[in-house]
Amino acid sequence: MSQIVQRFMLDETGVNPDNLVSGEVVQLSDRRFRCVVPKHGPFFVDSIRLYDGETQQPLQKAQYSIPMISQEATLRLGLEVADSVIIEDETVASTVLVTYQAVGGLLQNNIANVVTIFETFLNDNRSIDWVTGIYGKPNAYPPSEHAHAVADLFGFEALTFVFEQIRQAILLGNTPAYEMIFDALINAKASKADVNAGEINNKLVPLDVLQHAAKYYNFNTFKVTPMVSLFRQDKSLLFKIETSRPLSEIDTIYWRVEHIDTNPTDFISNSGALQLYRGEGQFSLQATDTPNVEDDRKFVVVFYRGGIGKLELFRTFEITLKKNNRFSISILDASVTCCLNSPRLGKHPTVFSTNRGIWGQIQS
Repeated sequence: MSQIVQRFMLDETGVNPDNLVSGEVVQLSDRRFRCVVPKHGPFFVDSIRLYDGETQQPLQKAQYSIPMISQEATLRLGLEVADSVIIEDETVASTVLVTYQAVGGLLQNNIANVVTIFETFLNDNRSIDWVTGIYGKPNAYPPSEHAHAVADLFGFEALTFVFEQIRQAILLGNTPAYEMIFDALINAKASKADVNAGEINNKLVPLDVLQHAAKYYNFNTFKVTPMVSLFRQDKSLLFKIETSRPLSEIDTIYWRVEHIDTNPTDFISNSGALQLYRGEGQFSLQATDTPNVEDDRKFVVVFYRGGIGKLELFRTFEITLKKNNRFSISILDASVTCCLNSPRLGKHPTVFSTNRGIWGQIQS
């Protein structure tokens, strides 16, 4: 087993002067593409400098390229590390001078055979067999498509590294899209003023705004009295509202009748605004007189902030609107009815004013 001789100590910074190799002479081949492998590579990409051996002029980046980045060393050190350089300009002399910052340590090597490998590959002008992609294969074994398990494949590390670089470039190129998303999130953030106005639907609620809402609009601090279960037609129901820790001395909330079995014609008004003074206020819900209703009906009253249908503060239990048991008919209908003295016939002032004589005879 051969022993690895370390000429340079490991440099993790890329600027250690002890690892600087200056003016290393490299003899090139006479091929179209010529490969330069520094003797004490790998090297830090940003440190590489090449000079024409005859003119002593520095080579421009358009005259050469770096074919492959060392993934392991690059990921470990956080700086781009490479093993070789390809001279693409045929006008460059057959000798070049190379100055570079060697990585050193166990990563250093003397890979002269890499020159032959790269140059053979780059200067191979044979046509590609696109059917088989294989040269020198016996004709007795014609190729065919066949599957491989992913676990059986290896050696894609370098390709994955390049794909990741492409992905990062695409992500950086989408900066305006990310900024647009960020702006949309900022604009969709609810404020304390939005909570006060009941405008928080489809908005993000920050912690301080949530604390503000819990402090001033906690549902447990909303009291409605009386919490009745029923009342009759042609009557009014007085609601008294009390809230603890009101937002201001004078505040406004809104109410609406939510019908279950009732309908809008059962009430004089189905919604309205209520002004609270120091957290207290009251209003009356007036039911209409709908005769000859056969069944009781149910409804609830819902309270809002900011307007009808916005931020819901509280809703009552189900309230029953009792039917009116009185049976009312007109005097014209009564004149053709055989049972005029029926207790189901309501005797109201309208009847007395229109036909007092008849009532007097009946009651004598």
